[in-house]
Amino acid sequence: MKQEDLALIEQELGITLPESYKKAALEAKITQTRHPSRFYDDPHKIISTNKRLREKGLYGETLRKEHFVFGYLSDGGDYYFIDLNLENGHVYTANKTKTWKYTPEDISNNESPYNSIEEFVAHMCCLNNMVENSEKNPYPEQTDEEKQKMITDFFADMNRRYPKNKQ
Repeated sequence: MKQEDLALIEQELGITLPESYKKAALEAKITQTRHPSRFYDDPHKIISTNKRLREKGLYGETLRKEHFVFGYLSDGGDYYFIDLNLENGHVYTANKTKTWKYTPEDISNNESPYNSIEEFVAHMCCLNNMVENSEKNPYPEQTDEEKQKMITDFFADMNRRYPKNKQ
């Protein structure tokens, strides 16, 4: 994301973004993997999502202007947002299920899985690294001897744990 993207978001939504969010949006490298981004990097997606949720709401509650959605847990259902009036930087989660939901009247009722945008970005980077690394096989193919030893060891262990009933 670029500075002009952030200015567009602020202008279109009539808000002032916190510096911590701007820094994260400009510097975060969590969108360049095959794992879907949980941190929106498209200003038009951010604008349309926030406008839609302000109009249609989440589980009957319209998104308040001071609540800014910047990412998702599962696109279309669970959203990450910050309260622009609070300086604590907590990232909150809002969804439209019956187990827990968006409760704007008491922000403390919303789940707060991250204490700051920085913590959120660090966790998303970690998740993306795990996804990227899982695509590489960290264990080279085992030799036939290694496979046979593993099978033999498994059955030996099973025989020790569960000896046959001798009558």
